[in-house]
Amino acid sequence: MHEESLPWMIASIFPLCASAALNDLSPMLYSASFELAFLTYCSAKILLRFNKPTTPQPMLASRQWDHVRESVWASHPTLEARREFLMGWFFDASFDELRREDALSFMSWKRYGLPFEGDYLSNDQIQSLLSEDMPRLCDEVNNGRPLQPRGADETPLGCMRFNLEPLRYRHKPLVFYGITHGAFHMVKHTLKKEHGFDYTPAANGSKDIAYWYRAPSCPIEEANPPLVFVHGVGGLSFYYPLISKLAEEIEKSGDNTPIILLDLPQVSLRINDNIPSIESSVESVCDILDKTVGSNGKKATLVGHSFGSLILSWMVQSRPDRVSNCIFLDPIVFQLHQKDVLYNFHMNRVDHRNKDKWSNPFSIGALANLAGTEMHTNNAMLRHFWWTSNALWPSEILKNDISACVLLSEKDEIVPSSDVANLFEAFNQNEKKTLFDAGWDTLIESMSSLVNDEGNANANAKGPTPFVKAKLIEDAGHGDFVFDEDQQRRVIRTIKGMLKLNAIKHQREQQAMHT
Repeated sequence: MHEESLPWMIASIFPLCASAALNDLSPMLYSASFELAFLTYCSAKILLRFNKPTTPQPMLASRQWDHVRESVWASHPTLEARREFLMGWFFDASFDELRREDALSFMSWKRYGLPFEGDYLSNDQIQSLLSEDMPRLCDEVNNGRPLQPRGADETPLGCMRFNLEPLRYRHKPLVFYGITHGAFHMVKHTLKKEHGFDYTPAANGSKDIAYWYRAPSCPIEEANPPLVFVHGVGGLSFYYPLISKLAEEIEKSGDNTPIILLDLPQVSLRINDNIPSIESSVESVCDILDKTVGSNGKKATLVGHSFGSLILSWMVQSRPDRVSNCIFLDPIVFQLHQKDVLYNFHMNRVDHRNKDKWSNPFSIGALANLAGTEMHTNNAMLRHFWWTSNALWPSEILKNDISACVLLSEKDEIVPSSDVANLFEAFNQNEKKTLFDAGWDTLIESMSSLVNDEGNANANAKGPTPFVKAKLIEDAGHGDFVFDEDQQRRVIRTIKGMLKLNAIKHQREQQAMHT
């Protein structure tokens, strides 16, 4: 309880002070009554709605399981790495403890999001697991030999199956949501007043996405392609310093770039039960682009941090015709088949091996832990988080003629940054002939030279061919760029470079159409 005592301490200050000033227990009793009623409401919502196991949404039409399975195993070049990936889902148990039944249970959940035990799977699904997935697993981790069946005296290995397990959350006081909702309305007002962003609420919260939009100073037909920013857990309030500086720099430079900021209340620590499906989210993003900048062939530059990178993944997979390039910031979509992201965000705090990790309630880790234990965020990430559609590989970006910059934090507490960096390095080595072969700094500088001061393409500028590049930021933690000015400058520099790349790409496409 000491890990999350801060909001409760804040919640108790006012009624305690009021009772002391009035020499009356009424303020404390009223406060306790409100908190008890809110606890009852939240508990009922958990029991009746959030705690029920969920069935995964179908994979996007552009994706096939055979491709996913091949990409997963190809991401780990050695036997040791493949075994480490697999046994991570069994709480890092020894591979010698793995039995055939354990592997079947894992593969059933990994592919279908359902238990193998019971009557959840159809005969065709069971047959596919037995004839395709299990033989491939044995080939990859056991040298083609079948796994031993479980003995009569052996117990099943514990396996993390997030959509089937009870929600891991911690109840927050009313003041917590008062602060988060208040911060949202404050940012909404400030973005309008200081930077000219208009907020459009979702017409249907279960299908649509709300957004902020800042129109360019010129007619939309003459404007550059748009920028779409997608925040992570915590909501746009946490990103205001970055958004403010980015908007100011774009305005000062005379860059007529429309800016769209998506609002995802399901991970914004606000009371919100509606979570649009993957297909509805993609349709909503396309509708937003149509309403703001039109369907005139201008592809967007997408920027997503952490949870926000899911939107980028879905758009790259299913609507590459609306995407020119992407900037992934601490993304959770790469190497997502590993246990790291969901374990680090949801289960690390209840692992007895890490029981003293957040011993100080005023530490940054404890404050970040508040977000990871919030009930609506847990509902979004444990009941509506489908890795088969969320996961992304570098090859999928490149094949759709999309460029991507990936900024990773070396000391990320959630994302397996080193593994992601190695994935991109290995891919670039294999595809070296088709990529823009340059270091990170050279790449950013080259993009800055593509467009002249008037915003037009330089006469001899051709720009790089589509590329995917990852950069590991030393000594950085997850989301540090939000408050660290040096890292903010790096992020903004990368975004501006990709905006210029998008502008030159659009101009070349328009010229090709006219000729």
